[in-house]
Order: sequence, then structure tokens, then C-alpha cells
Amino acid sequence: MDFDVFIKDKLLTKSAMEYLLKFGVEGLKRVITTGFIKPLVVTKEKKEYEMVNNPVLTFINEGIKIEKDVTDIYLFFILREKRE
Repeated sequence: MDFDVFIKDKLLTKSAMEYLLKFGVEGLKRVITTGFIKPLVVTKEKKEYEMVNNPVLTFINEGIKIEKDVTDIYLFFILREKRE
């Protein structure tokens, strides 16, 4: 059985609370000193997510030359995206 029915009692002991407080303070010091670390993969996935969910961003980032009316180009882009 991997369910501890007494976990609440164990976490409320003086030694457990002291340890958790110490652990939290050390973590806070580390974040204050080094800042939050944002992994490259998270940044990449977030950008991709924003591009997929915002057709205007995708339209802008594809670098399409604007030689016609912007509305016509955008409508063409949206129709093309729906087909893919």
C-alpha cells in the first residue's frame, strides 16, 4: 500500500515544518540570486503555440511581400491555412 494515512500528522511535526521552511527559504534565495530559468525548449514551444493559435502572427512572421491590398492577402492566407 503506497498511501500513508498519517501523512498529515507527519507533516505537522515540528521537525517536518522546520525542514519545509528551510527548504523554502533556500529555494527563495536561489531564485533571488539566479532568477528563474526559462529552458530554450519552453521558449520555442511557446512561440510555436502562439503562432498556431494566432493567424495574424503567423501571417506577419511568414514575411509575405505586400504588393496587393492587405485584406486580400490576409483572406488568401486564412483560406490556405484552413485547407492545410
